[in-house]
Amino acid sequence: MERGGGSYRERGYGGRGRYYGGGRGRARGRARDGSADHQPPYQAPIGQGQSGANWNPTNSQVGPYQDGDARGGQAGGGRGRRGGWVPRLQPERPNYSYEAESASGRGGGTGRGRGRRPFRPVAAPTLEPEDNIPALPPSPPPPPQSVPDSVVMNVSEQLASTSLSSENQNRHNPIMRPDKGGRTALATVRLNVNHFRVKFNPESIIRHYDVDVRQLESPRNGRPAYLSKPLLSSIRKKLFTDNPQLPLLMTAYDGEKNIFSAVRLPEGEFKVESSEGEDVMARTYIFSIKLVNELKLCKLRDYLSRKAYSIPRDILQGMDVVMKENPVMHMVPVGRSFHPYESCPEDDLGYGITASRGIRYSLKPTYQGLALCLDYSVLAFRKKMPVLDFLAEHIPDFNVNSFRRFRRHVDQALKNLKVNVTHRRTKQKYVIVGLTRDDTRNVSFPDANDPQVRVRLVDYFREKYDNNIRYLDIPCLDLSRNNRMNYVPMEYCVLAEGQIYPKDDLDRDAAFMLKDISLAKPYERQSKICGMVQSKDGPCGY
Repeated sequence: MERGGGSYRERGYGGRGRYYGGGRGRARGRARDGSADHQPPYQAPIGQGQSGANWNPTNSQVGPYQDGDARGGQAGGGRGRRGGWVPRLQPERPNYSYEAESASGRGGGTGRGRGRRPFRPVAAPTLEPEDNIPALPPSPPPPPQSVPDSVVMNVSEQLASTSLSSENQNRHNPIMRPDKGGRTALATVRLNVNHFRVKFNPESIIRHYDVDVRQLESPRNGRPAYLSKPLLSSIRKKLFTDNPQLPLLMTAYDGEKNIFSAVRLPEGEFKVESSEGEDVMARTYIFSIKLVNELKLCKLRDYLSRKAYSIPRDILQGMDVVMKENPVMHMVPVGRSFHPYESCPEDDLGYGITASRGIRYSLKPTYQGLALCLDYSVLAFRKKMPVLDFLAEHIPDFNVNSFRRFRRHVDQALKNLKVNVTHRRTKQKYVIVGLTRDDTRNVSFPDANDPQVRVRLVDYFREKYDNNIRYLDIPCLDLSRNNRMNYVPMEYCVLAEGQIYPKDDLDRDAAFMLKDISLAKPYERQSKICGMVQSKDGPCGY
């Protein structure tokens, strides 16, 4: 007999055994059966006790951890009666604990000793079986499942298509579909989807030009002046309209730094004079054009036909800008979607808010070719309408004759909104800073020629624009920018299009109506999408 070689000290279970055995006592010392250093983990002695029945490895129904307690050796420290064999139950949820059990009943007493620490966790069963339950016969192994030949063939094709050649071992290639894009499927299902195949000439070339626009006059503070996207677009449109060497219809502009053209353009710098309004001084801009790259569409064809593995992102970017050129010229861009200028009366949400049905699309390379994914987008917009009409709809019980009572509500409703003015011809948009402190009849500003002289706003509009202001007892809109005073009466201001109204600020009825319009029925959605494809203002128009 050998003393257990482990250094892990542990107390055995006292009281009644887990399954059977009921004696009480204490034991301390060495194991009676086996060596601690040469036995498997489930036979490692930990304390002392009388030998129980050894575990029979030939029994397929009882495992080495089924019953009994190894905390006092292979049998418990107390003299518990020997139990019978019981079938092994599968625990519902294993509770792993570092505990080893022998095939005998758990000892009724408590034991202390030294032994080997168990080597692997044991799943303690949650249900306790009764004594003398006959062993269950082993369940037969499941029959082998046959794999269809078609599946094996598809998997083999997939592995063959994804395997890398010796020259491309360091490249990461995408995993190809095993069914060749649905062409070799055993069964097909016809679906109506919002994907439309895009045809292109692989022999064509799209030329990518880099553009830079700046003012000819040097800025006062030394920093270049900020030019908005609408101003850049108007400068480019004027240049390409006046210069016959720059065809407008053969180019596409992203509104920032890139122009994509189907023909070669002259490079260099061009002078453009542009004004934001009829009473705004015209400025001279330098518009420079420089060729950056030539995008050959044959590379996109090679990628779609699996002859090339790298995605031609520059070509997809150029084609995306080309397809956006027509919607940008005829619709209102809002993020990645485009919405019409006019709203439909049946989509009115009340309080000066309307639901706008726009389009949203993207180009996607697929196994069967280049596809245009087109869907319609519904957003809540403020109506394009006069400011006073908007206040009458938006603010309950609004009365222009009692304006002072609603001044705080008017300021909250109009602040930071964009408006266009109607007393002069201009497409410029102004941001509402707030309301003037005085009413319109008392508003004045310094004269441009003589700052010491104050000019009344009422007199200025009568002399400059031949307009008599109607509402004199309400404040004007403050449209000042860059420390430049700009006071305009409300009756000459119109809310600009494309201003999103927060969805969280809608009342319950308007929110439900907007949701119903967004979640249209399938046939209605299909009709809308087909109308967008055929529309002259859409990505496929001209």
